[in-house]
Amino acid sequence: MNEAGKIIMGEDIRQLTEDKLLEYSLKVSQRLAAYPDTMVQFTPNQIFEAMNAGRTILCLDKSGNLLAFGQIWHYGQSSRGQEIKEFGSWLSFKKGGFGVLVLKSARELHLDLYPLSQLVAIVEIENKKTQEIIEDLLKVKSQPTYSKFLKTKNGKPALMKMYDITLS
Repeated sequence: MNEAGKIIMGEDIRQLTEDKLLEYSLKVSQRLAAYPDTMVQFTPNQIFEAMNAGRTILCLDKSGNLLAFGQIWHYGQSSRGQEIKEFGSWLSFKKGGFGVLVLKSARELHLDLYPLSQLVAIVEIENKKTQEIIEDLLKVKSQPTYSKFLKTKNGKPALMKMYDITLS
């Protein structure tokens, strides 16, 4: 493991103890709850299930503390019938570029798990920092989209930015 943290993803996560996975699941769910208007909410049980299904990426420090997290989940289908997966619940618990490691690893995991599908990242319209990270790191542009899951305070679908981050 280097200074930047250790990435554990996919089925390798099952090597961790159930207690650790439950601890991480609770921590992720609690952090998501801090952003109810801009991030899709998942219960600790849903996060735990995603971990056991091999659809998550963890970045841990040398002591096993969670530094960053992300998951891949089913988003929908394109107008051409191609399956779309979303890289979401992208969280950093400590500054230091750990979220970038999770983003890069998510693209690799997606290619391994769902090679025929598209991978997107959907970012809240005001989240300029995350938009910059994706645009600078991956050299991709966004397209505006309305969220299928998040609503504005007046009940309308939230305007977001969608990025195609598929690794090919």
